[in-house]
Amino acid sequence: MADTKVKITIEETVSCAKEYEKQLQDLLLKLDEAETQLKRSAEDAKEYINHYFKDLTEKLLTAIKQRQENLSNEITVRCEEKVKPLSECRHLIEDKLEIAVNVCTEGQHFLIEECDISSEDVKVLCDKSQYFGSLPEVPAPSEVPHFSVDFNSNLYKDLMQAVLSDGVILVQNAIEITNVEEKPGALIVHWNEIEDESSPEPHKYHLQCCRGDAKNNSEAVNNFYDVYKGNDTYYIIRDIEPDVTYSFRVSRRTKNDSSFGPWSLIYTSATTLPPYEWDHSNIDYMLTNENKIATKLYSDSHSVLCSKTPLLNIPHSLHFRILDVGKTPKLDEGIALIDASVHTQSTKFTFLQQGVVFINLQGVVFVNGYKMMTELLPLCRGSSVYFYVEPLDSNKKVRVMIESGDGQITYDWKTVQNKGHKYLDIYFGMFFREEGWKIVVE
Repeated sequence: MADTKVKITIEETVSCAKEYEKQLQDLLLKLDEAETQLKRSAEDAKEYINHYFKDLTEKLLTAIKQRQENLSNEITVRCEEKVKPLSECRHLIEDKLEIAVNVCTEGQHFLIEECDISSEDVKVLCDKSQYFGSLPEVPAPSEVPHFSVDFNSNLYKDLMQAVLSDGVILVQNAIEITNVEEKPGALIVHWNEIEDESSPEPHKYHLQCCRGDAKNNSEAVNNFYDVYKGNDTYYIIRDIEPDVTYSFRVSRRTKNDSSFGPWSLIYTSATTLPPYEWDHSNIDYMLTNENKIATKLYSDSHSVLCSKTPLLNIPHSLHFRILDVGKTPKLDEGIALIDASVHTQSTKFTFLQQGVVFINLQGVVFVNGYKMMTELLPLCRGSSVYFYVEPLDSNKKVRVMIESGDGQITYDWKTVQNKGHKYLDIYFGMFFREEGWKIVVE
């Protein structure tokens, strides 16, 4: 009996030791990851420093050469302006000098040759002397412009001081991506600043994305591309392929900065949710762009085009854009959310009935067939309509907000939702009688 207890005790001790060993191994892996992250961020920071000062040097040299050239060109232009009256004076003196030389030459010729000098020759010679006149006025040296250049004697010191004080080493990121929400065929990236109260003004942010895991694949870093620049602290990235890893990073620029700062730590995420699609079984509509764009084909067919599947039991942001228009629509034509109790009937129902939240092309909103007091802007080619759908916890309701232009309307809508599945029993749909209407859903 004692041996059995000892054996059990030893086994429990070994099991405990193995579990402890596993935990320590996990901690070492986390420590390795932290150390790798630290060293990688240090190398990234050094690379950023090298790039920054290389760019600064090139820009400074370019600016110095440009300023040197501009000053030299300015002296050339102004010298040409100031030398013009001197050149005119020179031409006048040279003309008079030529006349005087000619008179001297001719007069000396008459005297040396000892020939008979006619009165006409004398008269011609004397007539030339009348061009002598008074001597042209030549400016004194004190009246001649003198070029010189005055430089800022403190420029070198100011530049040195600015360069030597530029740059602050941060031991933590100024900004970080906090979470990424899954959406159908999309991801909403959220970010936040870390304990920064230095500037109350809103900052501008720069979000980049790339396909793949850039945290563990250095080559993927070269594939980052811009997806957003603005003042919001979140952004929805559409056309995301389901079950594929994407990497994100964000940087910020304060009001006083001329460029964006260092990147945040890389954040990876993926969505398992397929993108929104129209139902391809309705032959009255042609679908393109992976079933996201629907075009009404025939004017003699009157059927509702619905989504391929009902909405998932998550908050939704549905974006509809009108790419092309047909003839003037009727009161019951437009875009809608459709309860499953209506959807299962057929595609020959109307949007002006129980179980439908609907906006028509005049911007009028109907809920369960009743017209709402608030009207939105009329819709036309290029218009956008947003449906925000948020499941509520009680009474089988969802909160629906419709936004178009600068207006919006919100309504708590009771739906079926009696299956307890991951789907809401709600579809989205469009209905037009005439051909030519083209709608994209995102």
